[in-house]
Amino acid sequence: MVSDRLLATLFAALFASVINTEPDLLLLEENLLRLIMRISRCHALRPPPGREPSPSVKKALARLDGDPASAIRLPELAGLAGINRYKLLRAFVREVGATPHAYLVQRRVYLARQLRIERGEVWLLACGDSYVGAAVLEERRDHLLVYSIAVRPTEQGRGHGRALLDFADQRAIAAGLAVIRLYTNVRMEKNIALYRRHGYAETGTRRHPPASQPGG
Repeated sequence: MVSDRLLATLFAALFASVINTEPDLLLLEENLLRLIMRISRCHALRPPPGREPSPSVKKALARLDGDPASAIRLPELAGLAGINRYKLLRAFVREVGATPHAYLVQRRVYLARQLRIERGEVWLLACGDSYVGAAVLEERRDHLLVYSIAVRPTEQGRGHGRALLDFADQRAIAAGLAVIRLYTNVRMEKNIALYRRHGYAETGTRRHPPASQPGG
């Protein structure tokens, strides 16, 4: 049993995105990544301390770490490990603390987060000794894209969102970009009101394309 109010809030947001009859795919993706990052950061399964993985599990780990972006299936890992997939699955969970799939997801999230950090795209807002918000900013050729602005639910309503938008303005100026763009869901009325007060203007609306297009 896990007691985590923020995790529950993130799950509720993801669930609402999934059951929406006209889902905003960008918002759904963001909600999914935030949930995974929270689980990875605070509730990730960890291997027992002081125990080295067995040779079979080491071979599977080497494959997962060597090319985490590729499609990897359990039979392939079992073949590399030299044992059947059921034995590998049991050994992997026992020695690593997660299934191969869960380990791979955590690995991908970690690498994606590190890549954004190395690019200078992720900025954290600190208040006292804790982080209260984050902004993901992408410098494009002719504009700065505010990919994501997030404030902890317990810290909302205290001006942190405005502070992050002010910071985005500063980054755009420093980069010599005269235009800042962001995308949001039309149902997020409070966010839209905040953006308008900050000086943003709506330039258009569009429906997100479905997950797959015929012939695409």
